[in-house]
Amino acid sequence: MSRFTHPLRWAAFWALIWVVATAALAAQDEPAGTVGDPTALSPRNANYEVEVTLDPETKMLDGRQTLTWRNIQEQPTDELWFHLYWNAWKNNRSTWILEARRRGRGDRFEKVARDDWSYLEVRSARLLPGMGYAEADLTSSMRFESPDDGNPDDRTVLVVRLPAPVGPGETVKVEMAWKAKIPRTFSRTGFRGNYFFFAHWFPKLGVFEEQGWSCHQFHAHTEFYSDYGVYDVKMTVPGNFVLGATGKQVDRKENADGTVTYTYHQDDVHAFSWATSPDFLLKEKRFEEPGLPPVDMLLMIQPEHLDQVDRHFKATEACLLNYGKWFGAYPYDHLTIVDPAYGSGSGGMEYPTFFTCGSSYF
Repeated sequence: MSRFTHPLRWAAFWALIWVVATAALAAQDEPAGTVGDPTALSPRNANYEVEVTLDPETKMLDGRQTLTWRNIQEQPTDELWFHLYWNAWKNNRSTWILEARRRGRGDRFEKVARDDWSYLEVRSARLLPGMGYAEADLTSSMRFESPDDGNPDDRTVLVVRLPAPVGPGETVKVEMAWKAKIPRTFSRTGFRGNYFFFAHWFPKLGVFEEQGWSCHQFHAHTEFYSDYGVYDVKMTVPGNFVLGATGKQVDRKENADGTVTYTYHQDDVHAFSWATSPDFLLKEKRFEEPGLPPVDMLLMIQPEHLDQVDRHFKATEACLLNYGKWFGAYPYDHLTIVDPAYGSGSGGMEYPTFFTCGSSYF
């Protein structure tokens, strides 16, 4: 085996370890208030319906989402705390930027062009009627918090106050309209040319725990923590763009304005990521091994790496096989492998049912 194969194998290996481990944790003893579904791998208490449109020219996302959240703790809350991760790259005074400077990465942020910064702006929030709650406009109740360091220039945590507490076992639905400026890649998310990779891209609810909300600011050395749930996401892109995402494609609709809307669905995950570009080529293969469940693999590969299709599939199959034998089967029946664009800085990352590799030179 060529020495250049090893990095790809290890990237896929660790990505799958992370995905399987997090799913396994979700399948452990479920908190009180879990809806009884024998097929569920998680409590499914934070569920998202998202519609988003990409404008590749202006580098903007226009989105609307409905969060259905069930309180699985034994105490009530009259607030919802959200992560707005992309506001970490809104200015050079955010906590993420300040911490990155202290880690010796500050020079880069002094040279960022104005159009390469990002933001995530919630334009409105509304409590939807039903389940014992009356409709209410929550927009005026929104406020920013900096619970970790009090930084007044950090806008990565948004708090929405509710008109009435959500008690144990109760459910609320909150609709948000938002827009986001896509960064030129920061921390593996953003654009390079006509390649777009999106992680942590929408208002994301924190985790309500016994002691209150766990919803930290975005730190330069952070990991990500959120509840598991069901995601239904509609992504509208130009008609010539190829798209892949967390979960399975359940619909593809061609629109009169020349765009295409892709609909993806996934149960029992705690995040949703996607990638799109007109350059991607799609390849498919099925992993089958006695004693392990089959897995449908989708590879999104750059055209200059077309001769590496088998290499990517073999690395992924090795991970599914060996991890399945050593620790337990991969818990989903599909996965998507992304070959990121050169120089995009988005390689070697893992997200539910969706991970990036990296093959810069060979």
